[in-house]
Amino acid sequence: MKWMEYVLLYEDFEPMGLYEDLEQKIDRMKELKKTYAERASAMTKKSQEASLKAGSFKEKAGKTKDGLTKKIYANRASEEQMSQQLYNAKLKALVMASSLNDMKLKTAELKKTKREQTKQVG
Repeated sequence: MKWMEYVLLYEDFEPMGLYEDLEQKIDRMKELKKTYAERASAMTKKSQEASLKAGSFKEKAGKTKDGLTKKIYANRASEEQMSQQLYNAKLKALVMASSLNDMKLKTAELKKTKREQTKQVG
């Protein structure tokens, strides 16, 4: 495993200034990180609203005597339940995207630290 020390990364050959500046990338990811909480809150709120609407349509379906109206309310309740599931899936995806952004941010900060160390040695 000693040979692993000699394996060079693509980043080692990256000409300075050719690719996006790490500081800009880090700043952009930090700004993006701030928006995840707001977006997650909005998804949660929409999911709760869809749940309340579904319950309301189920209640209306239970109170009506007309068969066709009952089916309409049942369908609307199903639509809202599907919307709720969609919002929950979007929330899970948002959480995963947030985790991915955090990992990329850590990687960029490590690369920045490595470059700074390389500059000091060189």
